[in-house]
Amino acid sequence: MCGIAGIITKTPRVFDYSTFCTLGIANDARGGDSCGVFIDGRYEYGTGDTKLFSNYFLDSDLLDNTNKAMVAMVHCRKASVGKISKETAQPVVLTDKSGKVLYVLMHNGTIHNYRELAEKYIPKIDITGMTDSQVMARIFFNCGYKALEEYNGGAVFAIADYRGGSPKVLLFKGASKKHRYSKEEEEERPLYYCIDKVRRELVFSSIAINLIALRRSCDVYCMRTNTLVEFDGKALSTFETHSREKCIQNKETPPAYVSRIPYFGNSFYDEDDITDFNFHSFDKYISIDHLNNTYSYSGKKMHGKFYISDYGRIDNGPKYKGLHEIYFYNGIALKDAYCYRFLSAFKKTTGLSDKDFMDKFQIMIRFLSIDGLYCKDGVWYKATSPIESVPYTGEYCPLTSSTKTSFVDGVRKTTSYGGITQTLDKILSKKNNINFKEIKEQCTSLMKQQGK
Repeated sequence: MCGIAGIITKTPRVFDYSTFCTLGIANDARGGDSCGVFIDGRYEYGTGDTKLFSNYFLDSDLLDNTNKAMVAMVHCRKASVGKISKETAQPVVLTDKSGKVLYVLMHNGTIHNYRELAEKYIPKIDITGMTDSQVMARIFFNCGYKALEEYNGGAVFAIADYRGGSPKVLLFKGASKKHRYSKEEEEERPLYYCIDKVRRELVFSSIAINLIALRRSCDVYCMRTNTLVEFDGKALSTFETHSREKCIQNKETPPAYVSRIPYFGNSFYDEDDITDFNFHSFDKYISIDHLNNTYSYSGKKMHGKFYISDYGRIDNGPKYKGLHEIYFYNGIALKDAYCYRFLSAFKKTTGLSDKDFMDKFQIMIRFLSIDGLYCKDGVWYKATSPIESVPYTGEYCPLTSSTKTSFVDGVRKTTSYGGITQTLDKILSKKNNINFKEIKEQCTSLMKQQGK
């Protein structure tokens, strides 16, 4: 793990030395091997006796001689890949031949398959001696951000791209499954932020409590996952969204070898019973996409009727106690079978493709879903009618999940982990008084207004 922090503005402002150094000192708890500072094209690293920021900042010429700043970032490194030296310390800074800064990256986490990604995206660059962070910086710099959907491991990235003249500051926090057999994505590394509207600045850190103390008048948020966001001077806007449903956090090991077990001179197992160690038993569980509030099974979005346990196990029928009948429409969990039948019939009357139907009637479909929640452009909404929705304030507890996320005005605040937050019995026991005729009339009228 590592610790990162920064203060970002769109115009030069008085450098907040106290806030910056307080965040650096706090993030020493996540580092310990080296530290580094980048401020508007100038950068400095601490190793050896100054490997901790709390020792480095006392005699830093860079910090002492900074009066105003736009981009100020600090990194506290706990090495996981590569040697410990100034050459491998962060932030990673890429320059042209004259030394002009072009691209800056800070990374918290570990990328297990960085060599494979380098071979795919930057085969002509010699990565000998580079850390995973240095490799990812060069991939993003040369090839864009497609690799965010392909890395295995964990990552939070903070980026300052100077190629357009003024710096473009981007942040990304990944979420993926812990293991290939996990049923839901979890955040890979922490990242929190607040936006000081008075100072017109973004302040971020791997540790939340210091932000709360330093900016008492600001709301501190947990960064949304799998979305590359850009600070525009007033807010964080979506730059790109990336799916990490095929990625895992933990490093995979080869499956164990399963041999025959002799039993009284005979084989205890028949040869046909000997299988790969993985057994694929976890393939029987649903997967949750927390970014889109959808569900999948065996790699496909769930559609139709399924029998599910409170813990997310799928079975073919209600032959076991504890299974619940739930209907899904293109990955969205619906209130009941009537909602599924209505959607299936109504789609036929529209003549729309699956994608167009989902796009045009997203609010209506969510209105018929179990929780009514969906995410659009990084903001979470709750459908209050077939054609209206409002930014959501409340808790989001996916089916069979052990996570609970709190939202205020559509923005994610905190996520907690524990036991199953709600049993399916409790969720499905809610009575649904839905006037499908009225819904169809409203949606048909909407189609006429917008033009089919």
